[in-house]
Amino acid sequence: METGGTRMAITNKIEQVKSKQVEVGIILENLTYNQIDNYIDNNITDLASAKEFLKKLSKVVLYIERDNV
Repeated sequence: METGGTRMAITNKIEQVKSKQVEVGIILENLTYNQIDNYIDNNITDLASAKEFLKKLSKVVLYIERDNV
């Protein structure tokens, strides 16, 4: 059974997710192709960092697909 505390925690989590969605949208709108290239060149240095980047990229793509940003 859901308590008031649980309901508040769920509401807070929903607000955090909405805030993060806005933040991601703003970041994506402001990136240039050169900035993305530079980020990859400077931060993707081995297989582990490539896997981490692909995980993040997959989450962004999923977010865009689900929420039609």
